[in-house]
Amino acid sequence: MVQKLILFQKIYDFALWLDPVVRGFSKAHRYTLGIHIQNETLELMQSVIRVNLKQMKREFIDECIVHYETVKVLVRLAHDMRGSGTLSMQQYEHAAKRLEEIGRLLGGWKNKFS
Repeated sequence: MVQKLILFQKIYDFALWLDPVVRGFSKAHRYTLGIHIQNETLELMQSVIRVNLKQMKREFIDECIVHYETVKVLVRLAHDMRGSGTLSMQQYEHAAKRLEEIGRLLGGWKNKFS
């Protein structure tokens, strides 16, 4: 059922795109910042699943938004560290576009259940 959610699919696709990108991080950042970005993305996906299964969705959407905002900050940090083997400008732009779309869907979801 959750696979039919556009929001879930967008986060899933972002997680798939993110994996090889993080593998390309320098060793120093792959196992710190890279792992945090991936874990927060997975937490976001898990939160969306949780919201979809709950009756009182409004209470749990904020959890999704916290994970989403954390991913955005970590991606920005990875971009700002680009001189040290993290996100290139092209990768950052791609991530930002995908995250913007996810944010719009999350906002719509929140408005729907508020």
